[in-house]
Amino acid sequence: MQVRLLAALEADGAPKVFLRLRRAAVNGLPLGPALLQDLERRVNPLVDLRGWPVAFPIRATQVTDRHVVVSSQEDLSKPCVFCLPAP
Repeated sequence: MQVRLLAALEADGAPKVFLRLRRAAVNGLPLGPALLQDLERRVNPLVDLRGWPVAFPIRATQVTDRHVVVSSQEDLSKPCVFCLPAP
């Protein structure tokens, strides 16, 4: 069985990250919007930090070929000073 998903991570300032499905297909047959919504309901929130001692807001996410980056900063291109490696 072949399953294909097109999805995005969504952060809105809450201490949670959601998976938003754009398209999905099983063996080449596309899934309808009702099934996509049901799948989202089952897996979301993908990350929930509300139970952590300090639940920081998640404002940005980024997926690279090696990592999933979750940040409380809105602009991932400008990392905080203490997040950078020492010179």
